[in-house]
Amino acid sequence: MAYELFLRANERLLRLNRWDTRTAIDMLESATQMDAKFTDAWARLAAACVLMAGNFEPGPHWILKAEKAMRRAVSLDRKNADAQMARGRILWTPAKKFQNRPALRALGEALSLNPGHQDAQVWRCLVLLHVGLLEQAKEGLTAVMTANPENVFALTFLGQIDIFAGRYNEAHDYYARALAIDPGSLWANYFAPTAALYSKRFDRVEDKIRNARRVAPDDPILASYEAILWGNRGEKRKTEQAIGRAMKGKSLFHTHHTWHHVASAYTLIGKPAPAVALLRRASAFGLPNYPAFRDDPFLAPLQNYQPFLRLMADLKREWSSYEREFGRQ
Repeated sequence: MAYELFLRANERLLRLNRWDTRTAIDMLESATQMDAKFTDAWARLAAACVLMAGNFEPGPHWILKAEKAMRRAVSLDRKNADAQMARGRILWTPAKKFQNRPALRALGEALSLNPGHQDAQVWRCLVLLHVGLLEQAKEGLTAVMTANPENVFALTFLGQIDIFAGRYNEAHDYYARALAIDPGSLWANYFAPTAALYSKRFDRVEDKIRNARRVAPDDPILASYEAILWGNRGEKRKTEQAIGRAMKGKSLFHTHHTWHHVASAYTLIGKPAPAVALLRRASAFGLPNYPAFRDDPFLAPLQNYQPFLRLMADLKREWSSYEREFGRQ
């Protein structure tokens, strides 16, 4: 019975929405009550609690539950790949200030224990794409898609990689595929507007934002897209109003993306100082993405601005160190 609950919970966790995630947690808690030595259930419970904290209910409660479940799994079997994956995912959360290197090491350990562990591969690639190792992340996610063409997480993160790499049409295709499989996917809805935004198909951006608001009506990342949209139209007052909404709202897992987009909006209305300040905050909080900032067309006006050049020099050194440690795995 515990194993059946575990399998049903795994199926629920493939759909990123509050109801399915909460139901999966209930199932996994029941499974661990039935079998207190069910290591995989403890580890998956930890991962599910991370999803709740990062996407639906920010704050310490779910991270504390995740840590408790993860420690139980590790105490039962330190060589359990799911337990190490859960440890890596907890380390790479806002509550833990996005510890890139320790998270990548933990996720790498999970893969060394189980090279075919798709979830560990997906989440390791998520961290890799955020630190700027785009092609390594794409290679890993492409392998996941070969085994499971309907992995919505992998499709969404492949879209993010292509946005950062300037392949906007490809990004649009990945987001469209993710939403065709799961129209309610939070992350696919969050990031789908970026493909139209960066390819400057501004007539489509508002529709994409409207669709995203059906699943995340108040998320500030959507206001940050609107700020870029108004900035491109030369509407300074409306841009600043959208920036205000983006910065006042409570973002969840992707605060660094909101800051990145707001920095772009500031750049578009000729305010480089707050733009660079936000890029520095984003880089210190989970997005030290040298290639993405270097190639972002909305940040192009900063290319001769000395504070931006100093930031980019710092990020390039950090990016090179990530490449040395994690780029050849």
